[in-house]
Amino acid sequence: MRQKVMIQWATWILESLLLATLGLSVVIFLGYATFYATGRGELTLRLGHLAFYRISKGTTSVTGQRLNPGMVITWLGSLIIIMGIFVESHRDHGRHQRSV
Repeated sequence: MRQKVMIQWATWILESLLLATLGLSVVIFLGYATFYATGRGELTLRLGHLAFYRISKGTTSVTGQRLNPGMVITWLGSLIIIMGIFVESHRDHGRHQRSV
């Protein structure tokens, strides 16, 4: 039983890591699409007031730069939220099965 629980937690952690990374990748991709569509010289991606990625146009190319404190906090926050959703959905599922 203990091994089954450990495997379940490892699966949730890996899924949370993948979903958090995929979510930020999609947001950054949409940031680049917005940057090219608007023709700005610089675009900073933010979550509230927390800047986590900057896109800027140089003389010959477009570059992206992650802003470390904001990127880490944004990624960890999304990881914790996704993990919480997995745990709560499992608890609700367990309660439902016991009551039936």
